[in-house]
Amino acid sequence: MRTDNETLNLLRRAFGRENVLPEWDVARNSQDAYRKKLLYCPRIDYAIKPLNINTNTEHNNRLISDACAKYQSLLDELIRSGLRCDSWTLNENPRCFLAIEYEHKTSTKHRVGSLVNAGTIGKIGIIVAQSDKVYRSYSRILNYVDFLQLNKKMNMQTNFLAIRKEKFEEILSDRI
Repeated sequence: MRTDNETLNLLRRAFGRENVLPEWDVARNSQDAYRKKLLYCPRIDYAIKPLNINTNTEHNNRLISDACAKYQSLLDELIRSGLRCDSWTLNENPRCFLAIEYEHKTSTKHRVGSLVNAGTIGKIGIIVAQSDKVYRSYSRILNYVDFLQLNKKMNMQTNFLAIRKEKFEEILSDRI
């Protein structure tokens, strides 16, 4: 199993050293309407730039779309290799290109929170399951989200995927 430092180095080799922000506080250096003292401010395990944290959202979203195009084949492979909702949609106003959360020993309630945070913060939210138990849990959670969407119980973007840690890191390693 990789250490946190090895994971950080792998992400930096895949996306560029300057583009990987570990333990990113979504309000850090914010110049838009996000008010740290008034809002919950999640901390994402890894945010991948570009960011959308000022009032120039149109320009920022264009940069994020460019990053999606640049990494399209990598994203396609991650999507094919992971679990995602049937009602897949992308976040139209993300704070970063990718929001990556590593999950290991948390409760289902915390896993749902990580899924919501990754999905609302990233153009694509990626949950990296560090065990088969966590991966199976995310399978059930994503099925539940699909059920809620299908039955009009909740309307939310479903731009997140769950992938096994070994597969995620294998895909990244193959690209560098």
